[in-house]
Amino acid sequence: MFRGKWTNQIHEEWIRNLLKNRPDLKKDQLEHTRKLMNERVLDCLVHDYEDLMESINLPDHKDVENKERFYRTKGSWVIFR
Repeated sequence: MFRGKWTNQIHEEWIRNLLKNRPDLKKDQLEHTRKLMNERVLDCLVHDYEDLMESINLPDHKDVENKERFYRTKGSWVIFR
């Protein structure tokens, strides 16, 4: 079974990148998608992970953020792209 988890920071990142790559889309459309994702996937938002940022040293800052989210959600798997 797969259980999706993300943060508001992840939402901001995908929305920003999608708007950059797809000028035909509007931010309000993507905010609506964000709202639906949060409503439909139970317990999807990860909170209170920021304090771990200081204690984890990895070469890529994005890897650090993903690792923090993983710890906070007690995840079994992390998929990086």
